[in-house]
Amino acid sequence: MPCSVIHNDVYAVKATRVVIYTVCDLGSGGKCKEIRATLTRLIDYLKKSEITAVLTEMRSLSGDAEFREVGVVSLIDTWIALTSMDAGGERNRCIAVMKSRGTAHSNQMREYRLTDPGIEIIDAYLGMGEVLTGTARMAQESRERDKAGVAHRAAINRRSELELKAHLTAAQVETLEAERLVIRNELLDLTTQSEETKSFAAGDLSGMTRLRKVELDETSPHVGGLPNGRTRK
Repeated sequence: MPCSVIHNDVYAVKATRVVIYTVCDLGSGGKCKEIRATLTRLIDYLKKSEITAVLTEMRSLSGDAEFREVGVVSLIDTWIALTSMDAGGERNRCIAVMKSRGTAHSNQMREYRLTDPGIEIIDAYLGMGEVLTGTARMAQESRERDKAGVAHRAAINRRSELELKAHLTAAQVETLEAERLVIRNELLDLTTQSEETKSFAAGDLSGMTRLRKVELDETSPHVGGLPNGRTRK
């Protein structure tokens, strides 16, 4: 299709977005040089007109040599590659951003599915150093969930054990504290009793000493008018 025809059609409908399927069909006979020249003029026109263009190209499953041959990689701003992966007896669709000029983007390959609501892109899942898709991904996710569930239950059980141990330890501390208070009170009582007994014994001994002295004075013999048999000179 001549480039001038596309220009006229875009101008006629005042298009803001253009989808070309596929780029190899732009050139007569599919010659790469002719396709590259047509694409260069077309993309230049669309960029100047501030029109978003989506270009598609079919490529073999073995690689992107055909896509690169046309020279599209150097002309476009963003290159998104759709491919498929064979694993576990099934083929799953994958999507990856090959380049995006001036924009940060993920370098991971993601699985995507075509569903009734639209395209669903699955989060990247890595297992054993490789990208898992389809049934293999779901099986691995199931194993990871089971493993996480076991770890969660183990953590809950361990938490219960520690809480019970903490409760028993607190009870033991309260019991020991009560015993300490009992012992302390007994020591205070014994100290008080000891002091009272000591004071009473000291006072009783003093009284007994005074009483004993009086008794000795009254019972001692007097010889010659003097005690202890002394005679007056």
